[in-house]
Amino acid sequence: MAAGTVVWNLAPVPERMTREMVTKLLAVTDHLLVNEHEALDAAGAIDLATSSYEAAAADLARAGDLTCIVTAGAQGALAVTADGSRFRAAAPRITPVDTTGAGDTFVGAFAAMLSEGVSLQIALDVSCEAAALKCLKAGAQTGMPMRSAIGSLA
Repeated sequence: MAAGTVVWNLAPVPERMTREMVTKLLAVTDHLLVNEHEALDAAGAIDLATSSYEAAAADLARAGDLTCIVTAGAQGALAVTADGSRFRAAAPRITPVDTTGAGDTFVGAFAAMLSEGVSLQIALDVSCEAAALKCLKAGAQTGMPMRSAIGSLA
């Protein structure tokens, strides 16, 4: 039997996301990564109507017995575990040049950190820094930072 960790980035949210789709997704996911709007959309699809992405993250984490990570741009990121534990990472203060690809950069850095067995807090910190560094350069892929540029890894 194969084993692993499933990291799911629900982006973009399917136009016709159904309750069944979200329920099945949550059942096979260990770490759900969404932005603020995606968190609210996913929670709403399974009738967990809430007005804040923080409450949506907690509801999704509990409903799926997973960790829900919400990226919130300049506000950083929030992770909520199934037991309700919360972790926050600040976003470095920058003047962005191009935000295209910042979410993808965050997800890639987060998955890399998980594969290395770091703590959830360190994974969040590194991912926020990587996403901020990406925003300092134009281009989605060409703007993504090299690992050596991420100071949180030192």
